[in-house]
Amino acid sequence: MTYQRIRGYLESITQTALNSAGIEKVFFDNVAHSQPDAAESYAEISISFTTIKVDTIGACAGNDNVNGSVSVFIRTPANVGSVLGEEASLSVFGEWCNSADVSLRSFDGPRTISNDDESVHQLYSISAAFFGKLD
Repeated sequence: MTYQRIRGYLESITQTALNSAGIEKVFFDNVAHSQPDAAESYAEISISFTTIKVDTIGACAGNDNVNGSVSVFIRTPANVGSVLGEEASLSVFGEWCNSADVSLRSFDGPRTISNDDESVHQLYSISAAFFGKLD
């Protein structure tokens, strides 16, 4: 795998889970977008690569181990309760648990981020650490 294949895989399975939970608009790292209107839910996926361990033992050379984290910020309309945000989070966690190509662990969330400014969206944050291999 390459960084892009790991990123693409994580983005794909996460977007699939969000879409199946009713979050149709999903945005990715470094892709410009405008905020949807107050009645629409949406999510942003952020992936960070943190460490790489180069395997230098004989026949295993070239299989570099990559660690990182994936975070998802789910925004739902304000003042409609927490069900949509929590169900979307659970859907993503379910997809992450069944991941075949990248190992995910240390799930966190959903964390509800308070709206001090009377925002039109409620924000939920979920994250996980991942482990993948570069071939």
